[in-house]
Amino acid sequence: PTERARTPATDLRPTGSPPRTGWSRATTSQTLAQARYDRGVDSYLTLLDAQRTLYGARQTQLAAKLAELNNRVTLYKALGGGVWP
Repeated sequence: PTERARTPATDLRPTGSPPRTGWSRATTSQTLAQARYDRGVDSYLTLLDAQRTLYGARQTQLAAKLAELNNRVTLYKALGGGVWP
């Protein structure tokens, strides 16, 4: 029974965890948009849109990490951790 309760840390992540590639793609897109804006090829609106996408990807990544940590705390409590007489 105890062996069945043990699970790899990767199993505690929410099923909707965003892949890190989303953050990577958004970073690349923002970097390219900045370079194009600096050279006068693209408008400032394009740069702002890339930044908004980057910040949204980061927010999604942080929300998934928060959910993962909350899941760990819930599991710890469910297994009797943190209870003092």
